[in-house]
This record gives sequence, structure tokens and C-alpha cells, in this order.
Amino acid sequence: MIINLRQNAYNGPIVSSTTPVLVLNKITQISTFYFSGTVPVTPNQVYYFEPELLSSGSLFIGYKPSSTYTGGIIFINGVPSGPGDLWFQEGTLGPEPGGVWLLSFGGSVLF
Repeated sequence: MIINLRQNAYNGPIVSSTTPVLVLNKITQISTFYFSGTVPVTPNQVYYFEPELLSSGSLFIGYKPSSTYTGGIIFINGVPSGPGDLWFQEGTLGPEPGGVWLLSFGGSVLF
């Protein structure tokens, strides 16, 4: 499975796609999808995340049925589908500090 980022419409041009993720059949699975690099996006431009199953079969994607976020709307099968919401995070992936470093830094701040 991959996620395509489309511009202007749910069937608009693909701006970028994630690397493929293996999705297993008949289990609940939370997956993380990564784009290969920085994706150029423009403020106030409309974008769509499109899940694409790369194999045969069907897929259910869970979502939160109500949301207070007013900056977007969920589309299901190409149709606006109310105030639902998906969870995602943006930012640059970077290495996390090691435990020893965190302990050293935390100790120096406290004392």
C-alpha cells in the first residue's frame, strides 16, 4: 500500500507518493507511511491523501467520525463525507537522541 499526495482534486496530479508498506490481511494494523524526501506544498492550496492498495482485495481505513479541525474535509470514494478526520503528522524525520545523552543532559539541567 502507498499514499499518494494529489493536488487540486481527488483525481488531480500526484505530487508525491510514499514508499510501499506491507499491509496484512484480517488484522488491525497501524502503519506509518514516509515520503522519500521533502514534499513541496503551497499554503492555501488543496491537497488530497489517496490510499492506494497495490494488491488485490479490499481495505478498511479507520477514521474519527467527528472533528473540530476546520481546515479540511474527508472524502470517501471521491465524495465529501462530513466532518470526519484522519490522524497524520508532518515534519522532517530525524534521529532521536540516545538514552545516555538524555540522562546526561537532564542531569546537568537539574543540578
